[in-house]
Amino acid sequence: MGNTILRDDGAGIYAVRRLADLLLARGGVPAPPGAGARPAPAEVTALVLPGGRQVHLAETCAGGLGLVETMVGYHDVVLIDAWPGLPPGQFTVLSLADLDRAPVPASGHQIGLPAAMRAAVRLGLPVPRRVEVWAIGVREVSLGETCTPPVRAAVEEVARRLADALVDRPGSS
Repeated sequence: MGNTILRDDGAGIYAVRRLADLLLARGGVPAPPGAGARPAPAEVTALVLPGGRQVHLAETCAGGLGLVETMVGYHDVVLIDAWPGLPPGQFTVLSLADLDRAPVPASGHQIGLPAAMRAAVRLGLPVPRRVEVWAIGVREVSLGETCTPPVRAAVEEVARRLADALVDRPGSS
């Protein structure tokens, strides 16, 4: 998640791009069209990892309901996002309950992810059973297309750790 023209805010998208590179370098291959339990939207990259496990990688700047729409139908979801509440370059894993305690979005036109997930459940949508947010602390969110050095280092570390977990951990995507 993020916006790549706002420097460190693009951390999540840069991490997903790096994760794709690492997964391909470790033997992942693009999934054939239509492969997998859920048809992947055009903005989602589907990869088949060694051993046959399939993962879907998406880049988005959506939040709340738009983000839930992208996640519908998946069992397990890992979101990577910039997080101004952490020191720049530090990262942590948060749950939806952690997000529920985060500040409310500034716009009245957008609801936060936990509220959007509750609405999706009430509507009977097949939401993920597990959602993790890998939050990367950021410093600079002004116009620009590169992350600051500590955030670049965290992007690399997050991508590497997720690649390790995806390739080494059995289970569904």
